[in-house]
Amino acid sequence: MEKLYSIQEVSQLLGIPKNTLRYYDRIGIVSPSREDNRYRRYSKNDLIDLMNIQIMQYADFTLDEIK
Repeated sequence: MEKLYSIQEVSQLLGIPKNTLRYYDRIGIVSPSREDNRYRRYSKNDLIDLMNIQIMQYADFTLDEIK
């Protein structure tokens, strides 16, 4: 079974604030799965997507362009 990461773990691993992760979910850039309790659970593919977003932002792409 694939390891899933909590929003806290992802925030610490990638240095992305939890509010930013919630915002990305809200606007549909990254859509983590949800548990029955509605907690976000991030897969390794979600982490890769988030790292790519960080790279694109570093290259001055806007969130609209990334989306």
